[in-house]
Amino acid sequence: MNGLLIWAHSYCRSTLAFYEGLAKAFGVPLKVLFWIRDTSNRVAVGYSDEEFSHLDTLFVEDDIDLAKKELAAHKTWHHLFGTYQKGAVFREMLLEARRRGCPVAIGSEAPCNMRGPPRSIFKNLYISTILRYVVSKQVQASDFILNLSGDVDKNLQRVGWPVGKIVRCGYYSPPLVGSSFRMRGPAHWREFTVLMTGCHDWYRNPMVALQALKILKQRGVACRTVITQKGPLLESMKAFSTANQLDVEFAGFVSYERLLELYQNCSCFLAAGRSEPWGIRVNDALHCGAPLVVSEGMGAVKLISDHGCGLSFTNNSPVDLAGGLQSLIQDKARYLKLAERVRAAAEACMPHTKAHSIVSEIRSRFPDWR
Repeated sequence: MNGLLIWAHSYCRSTLAFYEGLAKAFGVPLKVLFWIRDTSNRVAVGYSDEEFSHLDTLFVEDDIDLAKKELAAHKTWHHLFGTYQKGAVFREMLLEARRRGCPVAIGSEAPCNMRGPPRSIFKNLYISTILRYVVSKQVQASDFILNLSGDVDKNLQRVGWPVGKIVRCGYYSPPLVGSSFRMRGPAHWREFTVLMTGCHDWYRNPMVALQALKILKQRGVACRTVITQKGPLLESMKAFSTANQLDVEFAGFVSYERLLELYQNCSCFLAAGRSEPWGIRVNDALHCGAPLVVSEGMGAVKLISDHGCGLSFTNNSPVDLAGGLQSLIQDKARYLKLAERVRAAAEACMPHTKAHSIVSEIRSRFPDWR
């Protein structure tokens, strides 16, 4: 193996450190090409474009001549594509790399239906029919796919991926810049505060959290909750909270410094998504020391199943979520036991650490990638 060329979807900190870790684990140089240039969303929430300035990167976008030049210059390297459903130039380069005899693989999320009804019906039909046809050549040309959606393979199989080509993976991002790991203890249990971040969209299902809080109140269980950000469901969330007199602070869009403070001091972090490929905010909370409560509708529930650093709950079930939260709020020993597991989980989920284990699996299963 002479080098690893990543054809990335965009400049995303959720993947860049992991790509760097893959190259180091393989023991080869790394170069990253990007399809999408815009980084304004990252900058708007406080991230820096300089975080990965030490990497060898290039924005290719839809410049076919530049893409061909890069492929020719790295014809003896291995190629990993971060986009294969979209981006005509990158999709074509994947096939061209295979035609030239290069080892080719993909690192991408499984198709996911993040639309509410009735549009979800049409998205399901698209995944099973049109998308399967659209990606068929790319699937056939690839040695394997790193499933960035964790352990859920069903939708990858729906679009034609054989089980033998699927490597269960996920997103493994570095800690937020400026953050620190804070071990939770008895004080966090006594003043129990749940934190929930992220935009308030249907697929993130924030209402199930408020419904669970209502159940807890009816059971006489005290629980303070902080909810950041905004979104289309925010006003209905506020109305529900007011009507049921819930102890919820809607903090809105907070500064980066305030966000770190919340991650580092909450008693637990709640991710309630009903249909999310992963949910990178869960990683951010983990690296700040927060025990996790994660819906089974999210790829990030893999962090719970792999490392036992929190609780999972049945997707879209306020009763199950309320039961899980109640067990943490009322059982000090259980809470502290889970909190102890968070440090080991955070260390295991560092991008370079996880990259080494993924590379070991790749080498054991795919001879061309040794």
